[in-house]
Amino acid sequence: TRVIYKPLDRLDIGVYADVGGFLQEPETSFQFIGTANFAVSKWFVITLGYRYWSIKADINEAVYNGNIQGWITRLGFQF
Repeated sequence: TRVIYKPLDRLDIGVYADVGGFLQEPETSFQFIGTANFAVSKWFVITLGYRYWSIKADINEAVYNGNIQGWITRLGFQF
């Protein structure tokens, strides 16, 4: 699910969340991302945000089982 709020013409604030893995039972994952996007020009965007991602796998062959979290920085060109 994604929600975007645009308080100014060149600024938007977004929140994204998803949950998954229920069909492959004992595995579950979820993530939450919050971002602020500033359009410097028509084709250049700066994004700052934070992401929390959790992966839980109750199987012996799991490659990764834990949490990843941290800041997001993006410089983007859009056409």
